[in-house]
Amino acid sequence: MSFSELREEALRARAAGEDREATQPRIHAARRLRAWTDAEGAWNLSARATVVDGSKVMRVLNPIIDDLFEDARRDGRRDERDTYASDARVRLAEPHEPETKNPSPKYLGLLRIDWEALVRGDVRDDELCEITGLGPIPATTARELLGDAILELVITKGVDVLHVTHLGRGPTAAQRVALAWSSPGCRVEGCPRTRVEIDHRDPYAQTRQTRLDELDPLCRLHHHQKHHEGWSLVEGTGKRAFVPPDDPRHPKSRPKRE
Repeated sequence: MSFSELREEALRARAAGEDREATQPRIHAARRLRAWTDAEGAWNLSARATVVDGSKVMRVLNPIIDDLFEDARRDGRRDERDTYASDARVRLAEPHEPETKNPSPKYLGLLRIDWEALVRGDVRDDELCEITGLGPIPATTARELLGDAILELVITKGVDVLHVTHLGRGPTAAQRVALAWSSPGCRVEGCPRTRVEIDHRDPYAQTRQTRLDELDPLCRLHHHQKHHEGWSLVEGTGKRAFVPPDDPRHPKSRPKRE
């Protein structure tokens, strides 16, 4: 086990033995942001804070990361998401003119919590109370956040969106939130974009229905490639390969059932 893995294991053990209501104030009290230049001459930045504070930072950075990814794609460049995140941090610090054109769409912080924990005000046993992609928070903090318009709530005893067939073309609000919870961002393997359009795997004109298991979030580029160039996600769920129409893994290449 590496040193970093050992450290993570120690942190998990510490959190497991401490009430979550006590963990968050302790983390907040020890919050830090440290910058230094290493022996090689590279500037480094390290930060530690609560999950709630982290969600506020990422809500600002994610739209910039998407814009940088789009700029790089147009220039024929492709880097890791961490690279764009670093550039986004620098762009955020640069002076800029106030936004005058249409603002970017809001980025949702998805809060998932068991109904019993929300009502009771504390989390017990295997109950969930967390911000997707970031980590767990106390139930009392969840209650405070529910007044923030940027948050959408997924209650585990809420609407059963998985087995509901909606007859309209667009997904319901519950289906959209469930998609964002299960697979935030574009479903194309290796694509870091978080701004997406909801795509029907089979044309709505043929199925005349909208089911959660027949939808895929795709960024604008991959959505365009699917509908105008014949590309498609391979069969499956979650993040997966996106292939051209002549690829043997393309859904239209599979043998037709008798």
